[in-house]
Amino acid sequence: MNQEFSNAPTKKYLQSLNACAEARTWVGDKSLAQAWNECTRLDWLRRLVDAVAMAEYERVTASALAEYDRVVAPAEAEYDRVTAPARGL
Repeated sequence: MNQEFSNAPTKKYLQSLNACAEARTWVGDKSLAQAWNECTRLDWLRRLVDAVAMAEYERVTASALAEYDRVVAPAEAEYDRVTAPARGL
C-alpha cells in the first residue's frame, strides 16, 4: 500500500465520501490502511474502492480531454479550414 493512502486523514476522507456516521465512528483514529485491513463490512470496503476508482477515472478523463483540446481540436479545425475549398465549402 502506498504511503499517501496509509497516512490519509481517514475520518475526514470518509466524511468527504458521505460515509455513514456508523462507519466514521467505527474508524475512530485508525489510518486508512488500518481501517482497510480490519474492516469486515464489505459494503464499506466496496464504497471506498468505488470512490477511488471514480477519482482515478475522473483524473484520466480530465487528462484525455485536456489533450484533445490542446492537440486534436485545433488540428481538426485546421484540417477543415485547409480542405474546405477542395470540398466545395
